[in-house]
Amino acid sequence: METELLKIYDLEEQIHEMERAAALIKGGEVVAFPTETVYGLGADGLSESAVRKIFKAKGRPQDNPLILHVDSIQMLKRLVRDIPKDAYKCMERFWPGPLTMLFRKSDLVPDIITAGLPDRGHKNAKPPDCTGADKKGRNPNSCSVGKYLRKTKSNKGFPCGPGHEG
Repeated sequence: METELLKIYDLEEQIHEMERAAALIKGGEVVAFPTETVYGLGADGLSESAVRKIFKAKGRPQDNPLILHVDSIQMLKRLVRDIPKDAYKCMERFWPGPLTMLFRKSDLVPDIITAGLPDRGHKNAKPPDCTGADKKGRNPNSCSVGKYLRKTKSNKGFPCGPGHEG
């Protein structure tokens, strides 16, 4: 495994570096990036072979599920079976941001992501994340939700469920 360092400080000014990171992800490789909570490893979350590289790089047991990141509710809809009404309230209030939500996965999501479980966490992260490449329409299958995998902090205490209008 060869390491390539791409320092990206400005998503608009460094579009070539962003495109390179997107190409690496599209090619089944793993990238590391800072987030609002931790440094993360990213890969194509819909490619079982790319996801295996995440587990190997982290030394993570495959019975420990990963989070899929999304850049929009539209992308989330492709990855889950359904979205409860109250979940929309949470997403509108706290996304993008460090809120991770659990949903039943669609058949599009490989079982390796969920460790064979029916549910999986999804997150819409704040930049800088590499999602800029996708939002500009350059490559909808790379560097986007379902392509970022990382742990996040708990978001206990944020009111957005039943009885928490706000």
